[in-house]
Amino acid sequence: MGKQTKEQIRENLFRTLSWQCAERDDEYVAKVIKDSKEVWGSDPEEEGGR
Repeated sequence: MGKQTKEQIRENLFRTLSWQCAERDDEYVAKVIKDSKEVWGSDPEEEGGR
């Protein structure tokens, strides 16, 4: 395989990585937070006793 040009590298990266886009699902996140029993950082003693 020969050396790729910058344009070929860019095109290959675009084809390979373009499908890995993040998607937001605010309803799901809100449900997980609401249904969660654990709340991080709610105990002042765990945060150094402030």
